[in-house]
Amino acid sequence: MNKDLKYTKIEVDGRCLDLLLTDVEISRGVKRATEEKNLHLIPENSNTCWPLEKPPECSFWNRIIGNCNK
Repeated sequence: MNKDLKYTKIEVDGRCLDLLLTDVEISRGVKRATEEKNLHLIPENSNTCWPLEKPPECSFWNRIIGNCNK
């Protein structure tokens, strides 16, 4: 398998589609999705994705003992 390709799936007109995307294609999609003029195209109830902001770093043991910020 080509390591430069990332797998994802989307639903278009009620049909699930498998996709293989490059990092550049993913970056372009994220940029389009975060442009204010396109925000109305994203359904309001689609809050199942991670936020765009990277979470703060937290080591494995700090997560276990609850020392990480939420």
